[in-house]
Amino acid sequence: MSGTVTQTDAKCIQESIGLGSIEIIHHPQSIRHELIYEVRKKNDVLDELHRIIEDAQPGRCIIYCGTPDKCIKLHADLSKCNTLSGLGMHHGKLEERERDAMLRKWHDGKCHVMIATSSFGMGIHAPDVRCVVHYVFPLSMSKYSTPSD
Repeated sequence: MSGTVTQTDAKCIQESIGLGSIEIIHHPQSIRHELIYEVRKKNDVLDELHRIIEDAQPGRCIIYCGTPDKCIKLHADLSKCNTLSGLGMHHGKLEERERDAMLRKWHDGKCHVMIATSSFGMGIHAPDVRCVVHYVFPLSMSKYSTPSD
């Protein structure tokens, strides 16, 4: 089913598709002690994001935005920073060929900072991702922690 589904969500899924009795396996090794979660007050957001991105180098960053429009705006704002290279964007308003091209750049290591909606996180397993930023607070704690799995 999922590596990160909560027991409540699993029960809801189980009932909605009529699975009957299922076994939920919790794997204790999924606890990631090396991760640090923190909440920061938004002051000068662009300067703060720039610092976070620089601190993550040579690794990569994913910045999650709640909507495609927020992705577009943040991408435009961060694009003005001359010191940032490898800035990408992935969201549902892009044409399929644009999303595919962005994914190729990400997989090829040419994109160092991806500004995206949550759909980008599905199947993205890059060992050099050093930070995940939620530009807006996620709607649930599972949406907050899932990208770090």
